[in-house]
Amino acid sequence: MFSHGRTTLICLSCGVIEKVDSAVMRSVGEYILLFPERKITTNDICEWCGMEGGKKTILRILHTHFRLVTKGRAAYYVKK
Repeated sequence: MFSHGRTTLICLSCGVIEKVDSAVMRSVGEYILLFPERKITTNDICEWCGMEGGKKTILRILHTHFRLVTKGRAAYYVKK
């Protein structure tokens, strides 16, 4: 995926345009499916999505769709 502005991504192979929020949520769903025993953390999702520079975006999306269990270094998210 290639970033096209702040809110959209474009697939380089097929040209599909997708909102960043839906792309991240799709990737989180894949992460949960493949690694059900792991906790959902901001750093893990940033690495999984390949968006190390977009940590604030990932944080916003996770905070919108999930519930934060604890704060600080041990913070993780669970489904609402």
